Amino acid sequence: MQMSAPGRFWRLWSLRQALGLQVGEIALDSTRVDLPLFRRILDEARRITGGWGGRLYFVYLPAEARYHEDRYRREYDWARGQVLSIVEDLQIPLIDLHPPISRHPDISELYSYRGAHFSPAGYRLVAETILQALQASSSR
Repeated sequence: MQMSAPGRFWRLWSLRQALGLQVGEIALDSTRVDLPLFRRILDEARRITGGWGGRLYFVYLPAEARYHEDRYRREYDWARGQVLSIVEDLQIPLIDLHPPISRHPDISELYSYRGAHFSPAGYRLVAETILQALQASSSR
């Protein structure tokens, strides 16, 4: 069954809300983050993907506010640590976009504007990072 683009968006939005990852909000409320649910979802995705011979990769895409809102950095770092710990525990290959974004000389250039999606330069960095990681993984 093919799901429409709005249907896929709504499903992803609903999942993020259930996990406590509110779309469009700058502050992260760690009391609303459901890490056990997140773990169960990733474990099920890993199991199903492995069942048909596939390999699941987890792409960590940090929130834009993490780089522009110093007062929230601790919460974002906490969430990143929790997420990466779960991914590591489940032995899911990780593609972490935080290092290449944080090394960029002008992070604001990677976004169309504050609070927005990536700019063409940002999407290029994301795509190149993912492609390099997948190529490196397939050559092992």
